[in-house]
Amino acid sequence: MPTVMVPAYENLAEIKTGATRFLMARNGLYIEAKTSWGHLLKNLWQSPRPLPYGNVEEVDTFRDVLLKNRMILEDITGMAAEYAREGREWAGFIAHTDCGFQYVQVVLDSTAAQVKYKMPKLPEGATIAVDIHSHGKTPPFFSDTDNKDDAGGVKIAVVLGNYRHENGHDAFDAEARYCVEGIHIDVR
Repeated sequence: MPTVMVPAYENLAEIKTGATRFLMARNGLYIEAKTSWGHLLKNLWQSPRPLPYGNVEEVDTFRDVLLKNRMILEDITGMAAEYAREGREWAGFIAHTDCGFQYVQVVLDSTAAQVKYKMPKLPEGATIAVDIHSHGKTPPFFSDTDNKDDAGGVKIAVVLGNYRHENGHDAFDAEARYCVEGIHIDVR
């Protein structure tokens, strides 16, 4: 993962799809990742003084993945709720393929405190965009196990928790973060 100094007097070379890099800019350090499903350029460190580099603007199309996939997420909430009613955790994925986004089901074994699954074979050219799991009725948080699972690659991670059935609907609270080659960025 290279570190690129942002040129002060010429254009920054565009990042290629599938690449991740650090950018040293006038106001600090950024991370940039471009996938088949999104582009993220996020400030990681703010410099206390101007540095001798060019400027960049933050970009976040990763958030659009969550917004565009409302229907898939609603279906996932239903599946996670079935497990939560039994006092168990649940896991699944949203993949990006040539045809768009799709839910990827996994074979899983779960208890109230953990979920184990076998990663399914993805269609040719598909990539995982969202890694999602539930904690059932316990609060959503990222565990040490999640931190290890999210240490490589680029994806969005979501944890559902505090399951409840209210007004005839299943509901969860959620925590989400971007995972970019071991760097975790909370989604607010």
